[in-house]
Amino acid sequence: MAVERAFLIFLAIYCSFGQSNGQDCVPSVTSVTIASNSTLFWEVDPDRPCDVTSFTVDIVGDKEDEYHFSVREDFIDVSFLPICERWQFTITPISYDVVGFPHRMTSYIPLPPDTDLALGYFTFNVSGRSVFLAWDLTNQTHGDCSLEYRLTVEDLDQGTMHDVYMEGKSAYIPNVSPCISYQLNLRAINQAHPTIEGPLRRLYILLNPTPQFAPTLRSIDVKATSIDMSWHLEGESNRCPLSSFHIDGGAYFNSTVSLQGSTEPTVASVHIDSLLPNSMYFMTASVENSGGRSPSAPIAVQTIDLSPD
Repeated sequence: MAVERAFLIFLAIYCSFGQSNGQDCVPSVTSVTIASNSTLFWEVDPDRPCDVTSFTVDIVGDKEDEYHFSVREDFIDVSFLPICERWQFTITPISYDVVGFPHRMTSYIPLPPDTDLALGYFTFNVSGRSVFLAWDLTNQTHGDCSLEYRLTVEDLDQGTMHDVYMEGKSAYIPNVSPCISYQLNLRAINQAHPTIEGPLRRLYILLNPTPQFAPTLRSIDVKATSIDMSWHLEGESNRCPLSSFHIDGGAYFNSTVSLQGSTEPTVASVHIDSLLPNSMYFMTASVENSGGRSPSAPIAVQTIDLSPD
């Protein structure tokens, strides 16, 4: 009798456990994705191993269009929706009579897999040391709602590369040095699942030789009859070949330092001697490269008195 009672208790516990993990289980959808073939599919939370009997699919558009479906599969064909219009998708799992946790996603209907992703209509605008690049699709039948663009900028002099992804059809490229060739690799990418890359377009930038900006004083050592100065040059932002650095002291002195083959293109050092003690000198500094001479930087220097012996 005791054995029979124990068996009945075990059976009651088993049935109670089975019911809580079956009919009372609350399912959940964790992710929703739109494939490039306009198939909407989703995944059920694996940590909630419920027996999902159906899904409700609610679709609401920006123009107040609504569609409602009940399906047993974990996907639905939404190719009937207009391409590049924005929609909100809500997927709700149902386990028997238990309504699970829904998952919402707002997205465009992506471009179809056979969309022409070729790029063209390139325009360049140069402003100082920066370049603004714009482009467009050669075939604009569907628009570009699900596209992103990958731009790679390669400095052919230094061999460095910069990669950037963007959604707009333009890019601002800063710190472009004159006299240096840059290779631009650009392509469109359809972000739908799976991603599809368009053909690569290769462009080149080479800005004309340009004079440097005016140099700026870095350090100065003033004595009674001489001055030692060092000046900051543009350096990496203008890599046109340097030729010389000039100090113009008017009728009192002129000094030119050759910079050809300089191993330190960011600094120029100058020594001026045969000056008078306790005297004020006005001078200008400029640097010359293959683009010409820079604007001048003015400076006034007072030499010190001679030290008594």
